[in-house]
Amino acid sequence: MENSKLIELLKTFTAKEWRECGEWVYADYFNKHEELKKLFDHLRKLAPRFHPKKIARENVYRALFPKKKYDEKHLNHLMSFLLKLVEQYISYAHYEQQPLRFNLHLLEAYSARGLDKHYKQILEQTKAKLLQYPHRNMDFYFLQHQLAEIENKHFLQQKIRKHDERLQIAADNFDLYYLTGKLKYF
Repeated sequence: MENSKLIELLKTFTAKEWRECGEWVYADYFNKHEELKKLFDHLRKLAPRFHPKKIARENVYRALFPKKKYDEKHLNHLMSFLLKLVEQYISYAHYEQQPLRFNLHLLEAYSARGLDKHYKQILEQTKAKLLQYPHRNMDFYFLQHQLAEIENKHFLQQKIRKHDERLQIAADNFDLYYLTGKLKYF
């Protein structure tokens, strides 16, 4: 188990990440399997050192299921499922640190549900946050491009027959994103 992707990933966790990931693993919405909770708790006890003898496959299985015979396939499934849960947590934690991307997804969801009042409120918040963006870099222009694309989709859903400049804004911001990327690499 020592060189497994799961252990390698868990070795990088801070105390805060262990706590938050534990909340994720214990949330019934994400995980309904008690065995995964047991495996996570056992590995948390062995962290951060993960002594090789203590994380030997047989020893871990015996600690989790003292009355069962060692079953490599069962342990592999548990490790695989726990790895997926931990990866979901990491992905969400990274996503949560990017409130503008969160807002963009929320705008798409509100638009798809036809919640115009909600859409407009989040749109204004997002535009205000973009104005406060510290640098006019690749990320800024890509976010601007994505926002203009979402606005264009929303406009098309309204079935209003008039000129809309959002498509041109999306294209312009994509050009700026591309050019700032090229400049960055030069």
